Amino acid sequence: MGKEKELFEGVADEEVADEEVVEVAEVETELAVEKPAKKPRKKRVLTEEQKERLRANLAVGRRTALLNRQKKAKLKKIDKEEKVNAEEQKLSAYLRKKEAQKEALTEVEKLRKELAELKAQKAEAPKVEVVAEQSEPAKKPKKVVQKEKVENHVIKEEKVIEKKPEPEPEPKAEPTKPKKPEMTRKQLLKLMKGI
Repeated sequence: MGKEKELFEGVADEEVADEEVVEVAEVETELAVEKPAKKPRKKRVLTEEQKERLRANLAVGRRTALLNRQKKAKLKKIDKEEKVNAEEQKLSAYLRKKEAQKEALTEVEKLRKELAELKAQKAEAPKVEVVAEQSEPAKKPKKVVQKEKVENHVIKEEKVIEKKPEPEPEPKAEPTKPKKPEMTRKQLLKLMKGI
């Protein structure tokens, strides 16, 4: 079957190729015939007055175009200067901020060194023992003199008795109010029934 197919394919291709060549040749001849030759365009003849007027208009146009270009150039220059100034201000603010940070860091380092020196001096200094002194209480005890009479002897004796200050009473806790018993769900529903 494969051999038969090959035989028929070759025959069909040859017939189609001959027909295509004939059609292409006919199309080429039609195209060549249809193209008309372009006629040269006549040049417009101007008088001297018209030429002078056109030259004057051209000079005025060039002058205004030059002024417009100069105006745009000035505006661009101003915009560029403003942009550069803004960038410079931003940079100077950044540099001032950085400089302030560096100064703060140097100040911190300086303080750290001073602190280290003080610690070193404190470590080198001889240690002094601190003895706690007993201080007198703020309230002195009251002295009360009692006289007793002895019946057998006529001599009177005097005794000195010291009273200790009474300790301050501790503040009493405020009596707590009894808590209301919590209502059950059933009781809540009863109360809410009338609402």
